Amino acid sequence: MGNKMIQSRHNGRAASQCVFVAIFCFLGVWPVGFFPEKTACSQDRKSSTESNSIRAKKNSSQKDGQSDSSKPKSEIGAQIRLFNGKDLSGLKVLEKSYFDGHGKILVKEGALVIDKGMPGSGIAIDPKVFKNLPKMNYEIRFDAKRIEGDDFFCGLTFPVNDSYCTMILGGWGGGAIGLSNIDTMSAIENETSTHEDFKNNVWYHIRLKVTNEKISATLQEEKGKEQKELFSVVTNDHKFDIWWEQEPARPLGFTTWSTKAAFRNIVLIPVSKKKK
Repeated sequence: MGNKMIQSRHNGRAASQCVFVAIFCFLGVWPVGFFPEKTACSQDRKSSTESNSIRAKKNSSQKDGQSDSSKPKSEIGAQIRLFNGKDLSGLKVLEKSYFDGHGKILVKEGALVIDKGMPGSGIAIDPKVFKNLPKMNYEIRFDAKRIEGDDFFCGLTFPVNDSYCTMILGGWGGGAIGLSNIDTMSAIENETSTHEDFKNNVWYHIRLKVTNEKISATLQEEKGKEQKELFSVVTNDHKFDIWWEQEPARPLGFTTWSTKAAFRNIVLIPVSKKKK
């Protein structure tokens, strides 16, 4: 009988303690001298704290992963976005030399709009952001359109090993195409020279490929027309350089000349080196 009474009192104190613990947990306070050991409430609080810690670490890991995935990776076949379609992150507006009278440069409806300059306007990638991009064996894909003007709407300056070259689209009156320069000769003087009747406000998809074997480019109108080759020139047989006016666009940049244009979907893709 005495043992039953003791057990009953013990059960009563335990029940009362649980009630107090529940109340104190709800209020978030503990009275001085009252620290129950290993109660259900304390275990729940510990479990909740551990869960929150794990969740925070998981979120942090996910954010770190997103950050890592956004960093340029020069892996074969990986697409490196040079323009994010939202702002000018990773890009620099050209302001020196012939670009000191540049037009307004902004992002509109996912496109990079380069307004007419006096005479030049353009942007270049920031090497501090886009590190270790290939200088050879890569492809650049992008869409471009001329909005107004009668000179080149795309001057793409790009590396060829330790040299540079510029692909001109729409120069010399609006239709000339070619590389400037090959063996000191401009886009209308060398073997890459060709012509295209570019239309205003029409998107053209362009692919420039630079390999140890050759430099080539193709063009395709947005509305389903066949892709056409613009030029193909052997790399090792020539010396490549640029007009000094295009030097601010190094190491990789897009410029216009007295012309308003727009660009979008600009990506660089490293490609495999072909064996000789």
